[in-house]
Amino acid sequence: MHLQLSLTARAAAAVALLLPSVAATACYANFNETEFPHCSLIDNNFALHWAINNATSPASIVFGVDVNASAFSDPWVGLGISENGGMSGADLWILKKNATGSYVIQDSYALTAGYPIPDTHQDAQLLEGPQKKGDSNTVFKFSRPLDTCDQEDATIQSDFRHHIIWAFGESADSVAKHDVKNRGNTQLVLHPTKTPPPPFNKALYESIDIVMPSFHVPAQTTNYNCTHVALPFSTKRHVVAFEGISSFQGSLDLVHHIVMWACPKAPNATVGDVYECLPQPDDCQHITFVWAPGAGVTEYPSDAGFPAGPGDGNFLYYSLQVHYNNPTLVNDVVDQSGLRLYYTDKLRENDIGMLLLGDDSDDFVIPGNSPDFTSTRDGICPATCTNQFATDLKVVFNFFHMHGLGYNMSTRVIRDGNEITPLGIRKHYDYHFQGSSVPINPLAVIKPGDTLITKCTYIPTDASHANRSANTTYGAGTDAEMCFNFLTYYPAMPGIGSCMQMSSAKSNNLAYCSSDHDPRVELIQKQYPNGTMKKESMQAMKDAGVLVNASMPVFVALKEVSQCALTDQKASGVVEIGVSVSVALFMVCLVYLM
Repeated sequence: MHLQLSLTARAAAAVALLLPSVAATACYANFNETEFPHCSLIDNNFALHWAINNATSPASIVFGVDVNASAFSDPWVGLGISENGGMSGADLWILKKNATGSYVIQDSYALTAGYPIPDTHQDAQLLEGPQKKGDSNTVFKFSRPLDTCDQEDATIQSDFRHHIIWAFGESADSVAKHDVKNRGNTQLVLHPTKTPPPPFNKALYESIDIVMPSFHVPAQTTNYNCTHVALPFSTKRHVVAFEGISSFQGSLDLVHHIVMWACPKAPNATVGDVYECLPQPDDCQHITFVWAPGAGVTEYPSDAGFPAGPGDGNFLYYSLQVHYNNPTLVNDVVDQSGLRLYYTDKLRENDIGMLLLGDDSDDFVIPGNSPDFTSTRDGICPATCTNQFATDLKVVFNFFHMHGLGYNMSTRVIRDGNEITPLGIRKHYDYHFQGSSVPINPLAVIKPGDTLITKCTYIPTDASHANRSANTTYGAGTDAEMCFNFLTYYPAMPGIGSCMQMSSAKSNNLAYCSSDHDPRVELIQKQYPNGTMKKESMQAMKDAGVLVNASMPVFVALKEVSQCALTDQKASGVVEIGVSVSVALFMVCLVYLM
């Protein structure tokens, strides 16, 4: 059964846009499967083939690229690995001509959107081509080690879903800027070592479309618009997976990303309204489902589902937010993009929960014109809160969130006096390429008694990060800053939705360990109706375990265990995460962020 939730039916033209277009290239059209056991048609014009070569030392990956670049007489082609789907921090490989006119693969990196920077050490090698196949396709092969131990390169990890970005354009000599229709991103496991799980079987589940109600996209470069929705469920359901629905195809692709925010109760608004939502209103602040082009279907673990529908602990009301990217300022487009939710009334063993980590410091100030600024406090979720967790929590996703000055962010874990593998690290944060990321350790759990430390770094003087000279303070608007990790986990805890430090001016080193509708808080508010932060009510919240001590524990820092101890591209200290301790990023090489 399939439902569609919107105020109007799709127009015939919009339906036509959703029909699959004809691919201009295909897997194995110009390569053979024996040589390349893996292939993905990452775009109608781009077939990516690859194979792992364990005979080399170190082991390497070989790519076979087949691109329909018929619009260009002398094309360049770029491919890369990104943290989040954008260029910031990406490891890039570019087919281009060198100074003598010969084709090469230029091993490059990018700190922001713009012309890539050639690596100091070139680790990619052109093996064959480029060749013209037929009238349209450019075909070539190249290789690089899985792990170069090069600070300017990404490590291709085993069984890890990497963000892959691609682009092509005119002039292999100069690598001229590409058009928006000749770029994109997707997610692929490049180095599978295990039998992959079977693909999600959509036919086993009911689905519902949550879409914009025939929204006229503004002729603005960037725009965030929302609509409130109420799911038509009379009883609880489990959402088991979701995917994006875009009204656009080919060159007219205006959807940058889509987020569904859950509302704990009916919002003070009309269902089906359309409104600008940057920032997101306070009544719908729970990030639930996040999609960007190339993400495909996001599936929850087989023993858990997101609780949707009426009843305590479930979510019936939502705000659908679409970020439109309209650089050519088209003004005649009506959109019905959104998300498709797959759900079941056969409830799974566990509810998915959301836990907000970070720093609720409305008193912090980021100095203008500073080369870098690390938040002055660690956002501590202390053991005094996690000891209230009834069981281990299995971590599904991190969703790191800052605003325009954000540069990098991490959530670290302290257990039994020792730092263990971080839940996640975003080395090159990009506000325009936000999204969920799996934990560094795919089996990560939060145990009662753990301390979680979330920290952010900001760069006010970097032009790519909203260069500004004035001081920046905490706030919901994009001209202010935040430091949050919206953590997806299970089994859900009905009483605790936030575990983070409060503003030091209010709390004197306390953390909030509660949820929106915590009965402990509601009882105290009834007892002290004149305000929850007065002396008596604060003491009552401490006694109830809602406000807990948030002191930094003494612990042994995570140690480097390989020879790939590397520094980041930025100046020393910019990516320091924490107070006088080292943080290692668990890849094949552990990377010190000091």
